[in-house]
Amino acid sequence: HEDLLLQDRVRNEMVAGRTIQQTFLPIDWPFLHGYRFYADYEPAQSVGGDYYGFIQLPNDRVVITLGDVAGKGLSAAMLKARLSSELRFATINTPDPAAAVQSLNRIMEQDWPADRFVTLLYMLLDLNDHSMSLVNAGHLPPLFRDGDGHVHPVAGEQSGPPLNVWPGYPYEAVTLTFKHGGTILAYTDGVTDARNIADVSFGSDRLFRTYRDAPPDPTQAGAMVIQAVRQFAAGCAQFDDIALICFGREEE
Repeated sequence: HEDLLLQDRVRNEMVAGRTIQQTFLPIDWPFLHGYRFYADYEPAQSVGGDYYGFIQLPNDRVVITLGDVAGKGLSAAMLKARLSSELRFATINTPDPAAAVQSLNRIMEQDWPADRFVTLLYMLLDLNDHSMSLVNAGHLPPLFRDGDGHVHPVAGEQSGPPLNVWPGYPYEAVTLTFKHGGTILAYTDGVTDARNIADVSFGSDRLFRTYRDAPPDPTQAGAMVIQAVRQFAAGCAQFDDIALICFGREEE
């Protein structure tokens, strides 16, 4: 009886933790004229370490972030809560994307456990000229699809190390421009590492093809990718947290 009560209490605490964790994720997606957004987050356990967020800035600019805290479960979720607040602090106080990521790296060097790191995509979208400055701190390169349907990874070779790995690393930003119909897909490794009953991973090639063949609307494209991952891994336990963002400029 005592064991059952303990299990019930632990289960209730994990449910409460999941509810609290959801408060660190956006309630809704940004409303930006001429742009559409899609996001999905599915932790492998009750709580997890994948993260995405939107930070609205003055002058029609917004920062979109997607990250993966090393580890799973409660410890990763607690560090994700810290990441959320520290990201906002770095963004508001440091308008340049590369400098903001460098500032965040310094904060983590001082305050985080030495053995915990974060991969992060930091994307500053400017609606004035439809440009986006992207900083990659050790994360999987996002896929960019232009208005003609051509897909290619961005910020792969320009990627720096994960945060809290290399003190003082000089992160750099890559700039791209959204023309009408251009979209970008950012994701964590839970997407490509999802496995089916034959123990085969979803993989980057399958992701590339799915995104390439998806509708041009980013909300439909993001939903199609998530559906493809779920169907591929149907009947198997989810191994890792899954987070995905797809957004872009509407067609003319």
